Amino acid sequence: MFKRRISKQISIGDVKIGGGAPISVQTMCNTDTRDINATLAQIKEFENAGCDIVRLAVLNKDSGGVAVHGEKHGGGKGNCTD
Repeated sequence: MFKRRISKQISIGDVKIGGGAPISVQTMCNTDTRDINATLAQIKEFENAGCDIVRLAVLNKDSGGVAVHGEKHGGGKGNCTD
């Protein structure tokens, strides 16, 4: 049997990761983040499916509009990290 390594607990918004926290479900968007409506729709689908964390790959600053507009357009709880 494997012995689990004790890890430091961190928080992303209200979601706790590591340090004995329950397993969190996470995924990654596969939309072009310049298409804010499509990206927000996909985030909403993930949220409705029970996902705790949604990650985005942003090509450049011009592609990051969804991160700025997400909260204003009903994109869920929204916490952005670099």
